[in-house]
Amino acid sequence: MHSIFIVDDHPVIRLAVRMLLENQNY
Repeated sequence: MHSIFIVDDHPVIRLAVRMLLENQNY
């Protein structure tokens, strides 16, 4: 979860992380 704030500078990665979180129902 902490990595999300670190890669927040990259919109593409942020979007990918968001999709992963939605898949894992966080």
